[in-house]
Amino acid sequence: MELGAVLFSAFCLLLSSCSDRLEHTSTNEVKTTESAPHFTLRGWISQRELSWGIDPNQIPSELGKAAVRSTLKSALEAWAGSGCFVFTEAEGEADILFGFSSENWSSGGDYLANGLEIARAGPLGIPARVTFNARLDWDTSNSRKVRSDKSSTQPPYSLLAAALHEIGHVLGLDHSNDPRSLMFGAYDAKRLQLSISDDAALHSLYGGGLDAPGDLFWEDGDRKVALLRAVAVPEKTDWVLADLDADGRDEIVIWSLKANPPTFTSYHFDRAKRLVRSRGPRLLPVSDPKQMCFDRTVEGHSVLLRLLAEGRYVAIVFDGSSREGRSWGRGVTLRLQSGLVDADGDGQFEEGWLLNNPVEVRDGRALGTDENRRRGDLDADKNRRRGDLDGDGVLEWVVLSL
Repeated sequence: MELGAVLFSAFCLLLSSCSDRLEHTSTNEVKTTESAPHFTLRGWISQRELSWGIDPNQIPSELGKAAVRSTLKSALEAWAGSGCFVFTEAEGEADILFGFSSENWSSGGDYLANGLEIARAGPLGIPARVTFNARLDWDTSNSRKVRSDKSSTQPPYSLLAAALHEIGHVLGLDHSNDPRSLMFGAYDAKRLQLSISDDAALHSLYGGGLDAPGDLFWEDGDRKVALLRAVAVPEKTDWVLADLDADGRDEIVIWSLKANPPTFTSYHFDRAKRLVRSRGPRLLPVSDPKQMCFDRTVEGHSVLLRLLAEGRYVAIVFDGSSREGRSWGRGVTLRLQSGLVDADGDGQFEEGWLLNNPVEVRDGRALGTDENRRRGDLDADKNRRRGDLDGDGVLEWVVLSL
C-alpha cells in the first residue's frame, strides 16, 4: 500500500451534504467543465451478444414502427462499433425491450431536458427495458412529425440521442462529467456519436481498446494488463491508490486538475482485478491542491489530510466506521506511515518531515525525507503507484501510460 503522502484534492467534500450515490450519481447535480475523459459505472453485465425488440403496443401512431425501428437500430449500431457487443433484432421476448409510456414521469429523473425526464432504462442487468416519454414529441430522424395534440413550440426530441444515452445505461455506464459524452446527464440533440469517454468506459469494463495516454495498467511481470482507459490524462488529472471504503482492496481514485468545480471519482475492482463499479463524481471545494494530501495510518487506514501552517492539520480517516470517513478526534494520537506523528492529538504534528522541510510536491505526490522515499512505493518513475487492488495482501504496481 502507498506509504508516502500523495497530493489529493478531495477533503472537504467528505464533510459536505451534496448528493452522492454509489453507483448512480447524476451529472445534473455535479456540473463541471471537465477537460479530460471521464466516466462512471452502474455495473457490469456478463452477456456480449444481446437481442433487442420493440413493444408493438407502445409505439405512438404518428411515429410508426418502421421509423422507430430504424432509429433504434442506428443507436445500437453505434454502440456495437466499440467491438464490445453484438446486437440482434428479435420478435417477442428480447434482452433489451424498447417502448413508450405516458405514465410516471418526473422533473427529477435520470435523463433531463428542460427540466423534464424524457427517457429511462432499467433495471441494471439483462433483461432490461428502455422507455421513452410518450407525453413528448419525438423526432425519429427519418420523420420530423409533431404530434397534432400538442401545442408546445418545443422542437421534437431526438429519439436517436435519447436511445444512445439509455443504451449506455443498459450496458453498465452511468453519467459522465464530459459534455462530449453520450452519457452526459443533460439532453443534447446534437450528441450522436460515442466520445473518447464512452469508449474508455466500455473498454475499461469489458476489455479491448487501443493503448492511449491516460490509460492505467497493472504490471504482472513483463505483462501489462489494462485497468482503466484514458481517464488519467497527464497534466489534466492526477490519481492515487487508496482504500476509501475500507474493504481491504484499494481503489484507483482520479481527480481533475482543470475542472471547475473540481471533482474526484473512485474506481473499484474485484478480487480478479476486474473493474466492477465506481463512486462519484464528488465535488472538491478546495481550490489549492497543495493544501491536501493522502496518507495512511500505521494501522493501514487511508487518511485525507488538509495541511495547514506550522504543522497543523485536519484529517478524515477511512476505517470502515462511516461510508464518508470520519473526522479524526482531538485527543487521539495520530501516527502516519509517512512518519508524521501527532502524539497528543491536538491537531498539530510534533514529529515528521513536515516540520523540518517544506512539502515537496512532485507529480501529484507530497514527498518527505529520504527515509520516507525509500519505503518502497514512491518509485523513481513518477508515473507508477503501488497498492493492493485485489485484497490479497500483495502490492501491485499500477503504471500510467503517457
